[in-house]
Amino acid sequence: MAVVSTGSAEVIAVTSILVYDVYQVYLKPFRPMKDCNACLLCGRHRGRMATPLDKCICQSMAMCTVCHGDTRRHKEVEHDIQHILKADYQCRQHGAFRKYQAHVLEIKSWCLLWSTLSIIPLTLILNAIQISLGWLYLFMGVLIGSAVVPIVLCMCWSPLTGNAMIIGSTGGSFIGILAWLAASSTHPGGIRASTFMKNSGEVYSMLCGNLAAILSGAFLTTIVSLCAAQKNQKEKSEVWEGTRDIDNPLTPWTEMYARELDIKASNSLDNRPKLEKVSRAFRGAKIIAWVGAGTSTSVLVVVWPACLCLIGVMSQRQFNSWINLALSWIICAAFFIIISPVVHEYFGIRKAKELSTKVSMKKDIGLALTQSAAQPIRKQHPKMMPVLSSPMSKATIREDVVSATSVPEVTREDSKITTINEFHQEPLIPERLCDP
Repeated sequence: MAVVSTGSAEVIAVTSILVYDVYQVYLKPFRPMKDCNACLLCGRHRGRMATPLDKCICQSMAMCTVCHGDTRRHKEVEHDIQHILKADYQCRQHGAFRKYQAHVLEIKSWCLLWSTLSIIPLTLILNAIQISLGWLYLFMGVLIGSAVVPIVLCMCWSPLTGNAMIIGSTGGSFIGILAWLAASSTHPGGIRASTFMKNSGEVYSMLCGNLAAILSGAFLTTIVSLCAAQKNQKEKSEVWEGTRDIDNPLTPWTEMYARELDIKASNSLDNRPKLEKVSRAFRGAKIIAWVGAGTSTSVLVVVWPACLCLIGVMSQRQFNSWINLALSWIICAAFFIIISPVVHEYFGIRKAKELSTKVSMKKDIGLALTQSAAQPIRKQHPKMMPVLSSPMSKATIREDVVSATSVPEVTREDSKITTINEFHQEPLIPERLCDP
């Protein structure tokens, strides 16, 4: 069971790396980007790097009425036998990216299939040369254990450099293999062909290799980073700002954490809270993460092995206590693995339903305001109403120009309705259509 679950997770991880880190970035990106602050939809900058002439004005998909229509059409087509004739996305702002996301999802499915199939010949080779699963699992720590500390540091240490991560990971792996072979050679028979698998799989050999890989990887990464040119405070802040620029333009993270960060108009992709505000909002979560990680590491790495070393050979009473402790641990783990995700998902669905209800109410209010504002136009331009009621016109008219005191004059140019007057006040209707 453990092998199946671990293999499944590894296949998904490899597939995600191939699709999101290789295909989307280097092979076929949606839009070539010079920096991660630029918007994927329009290419303009957001938040701190935006200027009046180069500022993203895109909105999220949640407040886009055209995207809601596209979603409904695609759900209807999903149950149709002729799914090949799927309706295309009509939204001019999000449609192209949604189509690209659907293509990436198809590529991911194929990568998942080929990654799974590629394991079969590898498994047959390992079985043919009679490598046990325990030996392979411990040797994996010798090979990739050096990358543990660099990966941790890339999330919590701003002076870290890319070269330091590469040198620490590769150099630590090389040193770990040397230590593993050196420890294996101390056993009777050395590392000859007849005794290699036995001696290299000993606990002492694997322990030396794993420790050497992890510690040397941490040492090399830290030393190379400290020897590099030190970053000033502005450059260190920019490192963390770059992580906040990574976002999905269809569902930005500002919408997900709008309540925690107290963000107004979170559907705007340009609306980015300052780093200090984000740090204050999630300070409690950061403390819990550090305390939880430190406590778990101390218990599993220090306390638990130390207790076993002190006990020695267990009596029947001690063995029963050990079994009860193991059962308690299993019950707690089962709660967090099985029950906790279900509870969290329930509250997530409930929250999404409440948000959908609010959006629906706002949509009805906006429709009523639009109909009331169209009454003067119907009287002055009765021949224009068929054009106003067409789907193309609804997708091109900006509803946020509706004013309570005056209605802009309209004219027909190239089968589109354009406003002569331009209003800059706050929109009355929250459901902005996508077309500028």
